[in-house]
Amino acid sequence: MTKKSIKTLATVLIIIVSLMVYGLYMYIRASDGKFIPTFTGVLFALVPAIFINIIWNNKAKKKSKKNDFL
Repeated sequence: MTKKSIKTLATVLIIIVSLMVYGLYMYIRASDGKFIPTFTGVLFALVPAIFINIIWNNKAKKKSKKNDFL
């Protein structure tokens, strides 16, 4: 597998797992008859977005000493 396909697979898995966890959370809260805050969707979308960002963005590369004057 190439590096890009591994990243794509990891991204898809993160999205599927986060949607399943969010659905389970909504189901449990609704079945208990509890109030579901409107910001929970943002919380459940923020964490996977951070993980996907970490996967796809490369770390900054160190400059070589030869190019220090630029």
